Amino acid sequence: MPEPGLIISNTSPLLYLYRIGEIDLLKRLYGHICVARQVAEELAAGVDNVPSVACYDWIEVRDISIPSALKMVPDLGPGEAGAIALALESRQPVLLLMDDRLARQIAALYQIRCSGTAGVLMKGKERGCIKSVKPLLERLVQSGFYLRKKHMNDICAIVGE
Repeated sequence: MPEPGLIISNTSPLLYLYRIGEIDLLKRLYGHICVARQVAEELAAGVDNVPSVACYDWIEVRDISIPSALKMVPDLGPGEAGAIALALESRQPVLLLMDDRLARQIAALYQIRCSGTAGVLMKGKERGCIKSVKPLLERLVQSGFYLRKKHMNDICAIVGE
């Protein structure tokens, strides 16, 4: 599989990595990421402990029209739909950072490669950007991120912790 030329993030990886003090891990791993305007708006509408994408020169906000087929999917939020639409518009290989199961299933239907917040942490350890994944996963959960204990144990086993 070709290396992604464009990294697109949905709201949750930005939000939760920010909350645990690791948002810059995205810059260290990918250099530059793009978000749909809808993602920036979701973050701006947040009340407590949310990042402002305007504060990060390595995050590019792009305007995108959401196709009607995505608008018709119940339970698909505007940020998720915008992120998928941005990936669909790209003419280069894409990595879509997104945690929501339904959104990831829809992205898979379009053959869009996805990774979640935990996957970013795993890649960070693999590349030597972080020393340990487990304490960061625990902080994610403490900050409101949903992760089953079994999945946490599976992730830790994969990275040798």
